[in-house]
Amino acid sequence: MWILLLLCWGCDDPPAGDPIFHPAGQKALRPATSDPAMLAVKGETYVPVYSNIYWGRTDSVTELSATLSVRNADQKRPLTLTRVDYYDSRGKLIRQYLDAPVELEAMGTVEWVIEQRDTEGGSGANFVVGWGAPGAVAKPVMESIMLGHIGSFGISFVSEGRPIEVAEPAATPAPAE
Repeated sequence: MWILLLLCWGCDDPPAGDPIFHPAGQKALRPATSDPAMLAVKGETYVPVYSNIYWGRTDSVTELSATLSVRNADQKRPLTLTRVDYYDSRGKLIRQYLDAPVELEAMGTVEWVIEQRDTEGGSGANFVVGWGAPGAVAKPVMESIMLGHIGSFGISFVSEGRPIEVAEPAATPAPAE
């Protein structure tokens, strides 16, 4: 995780807008051509997001904007996104950003923004992103970028997504005879 503290002049909240905030990201998405049930490669990624952090004391809360960045690292093949879900600190589903699966073109990037004034997620908010492909594909890169300010100081940091992997119990050894 990186932490960067900046001096900020004239910091304002970003304007309200579409959850995909950059037109290039919208152009990188198209309706999925593959049936999600037929995807040969599938994965889910957990991406931590902090819509607020505590500064010094538990009663000093700083609200942050957060950007989920999903990047298709494959140079030739599209990546199918099957879900982009946003959860709060207690694990309650807040929003589902996809109505249907979409494809992210090769080397494409798409972003979703949680505005600074949207504190519903809390300090333990997170995204779960489902993805897949009909065949071999480079694993996607997912990060969240948080930005905010405390007085005249700006704060920003990045949190990396992690694959959701089920931990299986160890096999119980058979009794010796």
